[in-house]
Amino acid sequence: MGRAMEENAGRSGGAVLLGNLPETMRRARRGCTSSVRAAILRLRSRLGGAAERGAVAVEAALVTPFILLIFFGIIEYGMLFKDWLAATSSVRAGARIASAEPRVTTFAQDAADQSAREGAALDFSTLQKFWVYKSDAAGFPVGGNGSFSDCTVCVKFTWNATSKKLVPASDTWSSTTQNACQGDANHDRIGVYMALGHPSITGLLFSSITIKEHTVMNLEPMSSTTGCK
Repeated sequence: MGRAMEENAGRSGGAVLLGNLPETMRRARRGCTSSVRAAILRLRSRLGGAAERGAVAVEAALVTPFILLIFFGIIEYGMLFKDWLAATSSVRAGARIASAEPRVTTFAQDAADQSAREGAALDFSTLQKFWVYKSDAAGFPVGGNGSFSDCTVCVKFTWNATSKKLVPASDTWSSTTQNACQGDANHDRIGVYMALGHPSITGLLFSSITIKEHTVMNLEPMSSTTGCK
């Protein structure tokens, strides 16, 4: 009887072990699957981070030149605009002085000196043309055929780097020939013209641009009794 009980107990224990075997295998499989899934996720994370960094590098390489071009463009055209404003102010100041000195011997030099003072921010070493001229009805120089290609009644100046002054190069307009008579239909108009080179800072957008500005004003009227023409 005792032997029968031992045999029954042995069979019962074996059944328990066999019955737990599938559960143990399932747990092992789940553990293995979890480890594999975690490894895959880590690999994806690493690969994904590298891909993102590569994409950022490519985008930066494509966008950076355009950003730099815009940046240098702002600097270049900002400096050009500054010189253009200075040139405009310079010729206006010169024309104002010249118009206020009808039939004065030094009218042209006084205009040039005032223009140089007003345009102190300009680099006059790049000066191409500076004229104090007799203007036609359209504002162009007499003898220029409707342009600033030349003038026949004017005083032309060049820049002297030693004296830092505008000095006359040719003079075909004597103050004694000016007509400043009040109410006269042939009353003279006087203009100041400047052409100045503006070199590029970086050379990326342009090498050099010529700034051209002029201002024209009527000579201040004089009484006919004081010799207005």
